[in-house]
Amino acid sequence: MAKICILLICICIFLSGCSNTRVIGHKTANIAGPIHEIVVVLDNKTFKAREKSDQAYINTVNSTMKKVYAVVHKRIPEVFAQNGIKAKAYLNVDESSGEPATLPPMQLKEFPYLLTITPSNASIRKQDGNTNIDMAAHIYDQFQEKIVWRGSITYSESSYALINDKTADVFLDRILNRLRDVGFVSLKPDDTLRVSAADPPNAPNLTTSSEAGPKSETACSKAIIWMKENNKWGPNAPIVQSFQKQFDSGIGKSKVVWEVGKGLTKDGKDYRIECINDNLNIKELTAEEADKRHVKDTSVKFWSK
Repeated sequence: MAKICILLICICIFLSGCSNTRVIGHKTANIAGPIHEIVVVLDNKTFKAREKSDQAYINTVNSTMKKVYAVVHKRIPEVFAQNGIKAKAYLNVDESSGEPATLPPMQLKEFPYLLTITPSNASIRKQDGNTNIDMAAHIYDQFQEKIVWRGSITYSESSYALINDKTADVFLDRILNRLRDVGFVSLKPDDTLRVSAADPPNAPNLTTSSEAGPKSETACSKAIIWMKENNKWGPNAPIVQSFQKQFDSGIGKSKVVWEVGKGLTKDGKDYRIECINDNLNIKELTAEEADKRHVKDTSVKFWSK
C-alpha cells in the first residue's frame, strides 16, 4: 500500500510539472529616480525562423509563450502595484501565421518608461522533456529616447507544467528584483508612508502634489515649482513626476532633502534642495561639494527623516 501511495505521489508530481524563471540584466543609462509608471509589452513580433526547418521551433514558442504571456499579462498591474508602480500591460503577439498586430504609438507612450519582452529564436530548445525559452528584455526611457536597461530572461518548463498565477508572480518578481539591484525600483512602495498622530510637532507642512495649489502652497511645496522651472526638459518632464512622488513621501517628516545632478538642470549646475521645519533652502553646489556628496550628473538623491 505504501509503495502504491509513493507511486501515486510521484505520478502527481510528474504530471503537475514545474516551471522556473531566471533573469539577469544591467542598466545602460541612469534615470531620474525610481520608476513609478511603466508600460509593459509582451511581444513576439521579432521571432522569425531562419529557415523552413525552424517551423517546429516556431510552433513550440508560440504555444508556450501564448500560455505564459496570457497569465503574466493578467498579473502585471497587480504585482507591479504591490511594488509601488502603476503599470499597463499589452500583448503584441502573432495569433496566427500572419503578421503580428502593431500597437498604436500612443499606447506605448502612456507612461515615461516602456518594458518590452520578446522571445529569441536562437535559444529555443527541447531537452530531456524540458522546454527552455530565452527572452530579450529592455526598458526604454521615453523622455531620454534611449534604452536604459537590458536583460535576459530564461523561462524553463517541464513536461505537463501548470502555468498559473504563481508562475506569473515568480516571472515578474525575478524581473523586479533585478531592477531593484540597479536602483530602478524602490525597495518599498511609496504608499507605506503616511502622516500619523505621532508625527513631531515641528514636521514641515508638506501638501501632497495632488492637493498643492494657490491656497495650500507652503514654503516646501515651492520645491516642486523650482523643479518644474529649472529642470532641463520643462514642467511636464518625467523627472517632475518622480520629484512630486518623492515630495509626497516626505509628508510628516522634519527634514526632506534632494541633491540634483547638473545633467538634469537647465543651467547645468548641481543643487541641494532641503526643507527643514517648513523652511526651504536651495543651494548651488560647487564641483568639490558635489563630488564629496557623490552627486552624479544624471541622478537625484533623495531622503527624508
